[in-house]
Amino acid sequence: MKRTALVVLLTVVAISLAACNYAKPAMYVTFTNSSGKTLRNVEIDYPGGVYGMNLLGDDQTNRRIVALTPPCKFTVKFDIETGTHADPHPFDLGEQCPKEVIFTVEKDFSVTRRIVQP
Repeated sequence: MKRTALVVLLTVVAISLAACNYAKPAMYVTFTNSSGKTLRNVEIDYPGGVYGMNLLGDDQTNRRIVALTPPCKFTVKFDIETGTHADPHPFDLGEQCPKEVIFTVEKDFSVTRRIVQP
């Protein structure tokens, strides 16, 4: 009886530990358009996935929470409303991902990043 209880207890502990390791780290990604133009086909590539938007108007923002796997590397891609493809913008945020990052498309269509919570 004691042996059965010990086996059950060890099984529960093992399952609990496995469940803890299942959850991936997550972070908020905010994408802001301050370019003065509408952006089309916006794509954010991140470790473990990709998401996008068909359109993002000037002065509009999109915020998401993404589950990812370090290292924390992003690539931002978009088209300008004139039909021009902007060059991809790669960002390496390091081995440890922050809790939140903001990507902003500027007037010259460059992309800046700001880490909100390291």
